Formats: sequence, structure tokens, C-alpha cells
Amino acid sequence: MKNKNTVVLCLRNGGDFSFQDVELLAFHLKKHCDTKVICLFNAIDKPYELKNVTLIPSFNKDWPGWWTKMNLFNPEMEKYRPFLYLDLDTAIIGDLKGMLPPEGDYINRFITLGGFFSPDTTKGLQSGVMWFPKNNDKIKKIWEAWSTFPNEHIMQLHHKGGDQGFIRSVLDGNPDYWQKITNKICSFKIKVRDVLMTDETVSKHISVVCFHGQPRIPKAALSVTWVNEYFNRKEGVKKVRPKVTVIIPYKEDRGWLQEAIRSVPTWVQLIVSQGEGDWASNFNKALPQAEGDYIKYLHDDDMLTENCITDSVNALEEQGVDFIHGKAMNLQVATGTQLMFVPRTKKLSLSSLKRHNHIHSATTMYRKTIFDKIGGFDEQLDNSEEYEFNLRCLYNGFKIGYCDSVLAIYRQHPVQKSVTMAKKMRITGTAIARRFK
Repeated sequence: MKNKNTVVLCLRNGGDFSFQDVELLAFHLKKHCDTKVICLFNAIDKPYELKNVTLIPSFNKDWPGWWTKMNLFNPEMEKYRPFLYLDLDTAIIGDLKGMLPPEGDYINRFITLGGFFSPDTTKGLQSGVMWFPKNNDKIKKIWEAWSTFPNEHIMQLHHKGGDQGFIRSVLDGNPDYWQKITNKICSFKIKVRDVLMTDETVSKHISVVCFHGQPRIPKAALSVTWVNEYFNRKEGVKKVRPKVTVIIPYKEDRGWLQEAIRSVPTWVQLIVSQGEGDWASNFNKALPQAEGDYIKYLHDDDMLTENCITDSVNALEEQGVDFIHGKAMNLQVATGTQLMFVPRTKKLSLSSLKRHNHIHSATTMYRKTIFDKIGGFDEQLDNSEEYEFNLRCLYNGFKIGYCDSVLAIYRQHPVQKSVTMAKKMRITGTAIARRFK
């Protein structure tokens, strides 16, 4: 196979992406063009052939996040050039003629993406799709500037454009952009989100859709028809559905809703349920849409920790229980003080929970089968809905486990129920406990 048909990807273990994302992109690449797919991977020490993808070790395994792409500029990659590089949040929906390889003299140029938006907030360079020719002076210049002090560059530019910010600063000129030479590339965020593949005037020439950030492809597949078809079109793979659903019920945004949303991992089904009703009714009305085997609610003023979903599911599966609770970080908004909440009683029973509520509500996760069997939260209550539901779970024979991880960041502020309704909540809690004799 000729080198001109090589596509290179990058995968970093522990990040937002997994080999499933590599496999999805490789499948669609091979569907549309005769392509050899190579993936730089930081978690291996020798090359592997896996599902039509050649995995090769990253030359530097410690560069975090997007910085792993700087391995592409390493002189060791010269033997694979020329190649087309693609970010993993890229969808290939058509042929790559004129891009693999670029036509005319562009085949010898280093090509990046320009900005999609107007005005261009990227200052003219994005690194999601790049062409790496052989023996290119710009590539050599970028590597020489980078390899001298890589860690210093990472520290200086971590929040200032990352790898593409560094590339931009080195080139400091007018680089060659894909948008100058082809109309095959578009952004998912503008123009084509809902009309692509339904409007022939848009779809007939588009081959590459860049998601570049949120939402990732799996999350977009939950609400956009053509993305769902793309995501689930892989041969021999059962239709994918989210394993976990997070529901954020709220009446009005108290100022932290976007932080709550951003704390939910991209591979999780997120349902934001807003309504004029109370918290319980807004949660319950979202339940029919939940596709996950596990359900978690998230208050609009709280956040999940990065490990929350994975650790919660692992605890449920390993312990064979129906729902779990764990530790939380209580954040006092007024002072910024953080206090760790560790429940006094970790192994709970119906009788112990009736005596004292040791469950931090922000930490719970439930198997969906619980809601299928006993319904949702009690909409007649104006507080302590979670306490009643947890007692109802235990009363009906469901088992609770404990996850010894910090699962949520819980904001303590003057307008939350635990402050404004503290006395009433104590009275309600006592009345609730009496229900379960």
C-alpha cells in the first residue's frame, strides 16, 4: 500500500477517548477510501495489529492531553509520511479525494485547519486535521522548537491554545489551510448540525465533519439523527446505547447549571429536565427517556468528580448491589472552604437509615431496574424526596453498597433547601421514617 493512503490517529490512555473511537473512525475511513490506519498509543511498548489498525507506541508517553499530538512531529514519524492526521472526534462521511493526498503542489505543504467561526477566535490555526508531507521544513521547525523544552511549553501554553497554539506561534505567518483548498470539511457546531445528510446541497460535497470539542460524537448521537446513524453503523457491532444516564432536574438556573453539565462525561447520556414543577416531578418526567442501565441524578448546583461515574458503576457491579452511596466534597460557596464528607455508617440497612440519614444525596447511583419496579420520587413531598426514596428501596429489598471515593462536589450556599428548610426537613424526615415500619 502506498504511503499517500496513510492516516494517523493519536490515542492517550485515560483521556476522553478509547479504542472504540479509533475503531469507529477506522471503519468509516476504510469504507470511503483505500487507507492504512496507524494509531500512536501511549499505553503500549511495541507495535500491535488490532482490528485493521496498526498501533505503535507514542515516542513520549508522558505528554498530557492534546500535547500527545506533538509526537506526530518527531523525526521518527518521517518513515510514515506523507500521512493525513485526524482528531478522534472527527466523522468521515464521504470520500477524501483531494485530501488524501492533497492535489497539486499542496501535497508538499504542511496543511492545518483554519478557523471555522467568524470572527476567527483561533487566530487562524486548528490542529484537528493536518497533512504531514515528507521532508517538510515547517514540520522540522516545529519539532526543533518543541523538543528543546517541551515541559516548559506545556506549562506556559496549557490554557492558551494547547498544541495548536504552540504550532501557531512557531509558524507565525500565513499557514496553508484546508479551507483554502477544499470544501469537503465542515464544523458540526455551525450550519450542518441538524441538516447534514438531509439537505443534499450540504451533504453532497461534505466528507469530513469536525466536532472539535463538545459534544463528542457519542453524545451528539443521542439527539441528532445522522450522527446516531453514523455512530451505530459499524459492522458486526450491536447498536450502542449509553450505560449510564445522568438526569439534571431543575426549575430555574441558580448560576451553576453549566458547571454541572460540563462535569458529566461525554460518553454518558445526559438529560437536562427543566420545568415549573418541583425537583421530583422534573426528575420523574425524564425517566422514560433514560437509556442507561444505571441512573444518577445531579442537582444543578453540584458537580460530579472526574471519577464519579466509573467508580460508581464499578462499585455496583463488584458488590452486586442495587444502589450505592459514597464520599463527597462539600464546598462552602461564601468562603471557598472545602470539607470532606465521609458517612459515619457505610454499610446501611433499613433500620440504621431510619435512625439517621448517613447518605449524602449527591453521591448516589441506582440501577434502572429500581425505578422500573418501585417508580420514581414522591412528588407529594416538597423536601427529603431522596431520603424517602432510599428508605423505599431498602424496604422493597434492594441492597445498598458503599463506594469509597469522592463522587461529587456539593455546594453549600444560602438558598439551598438544607439551609432554608432545615427545621421542616427534620420534621419531614421523622414522618417519612415512620412510614416504613
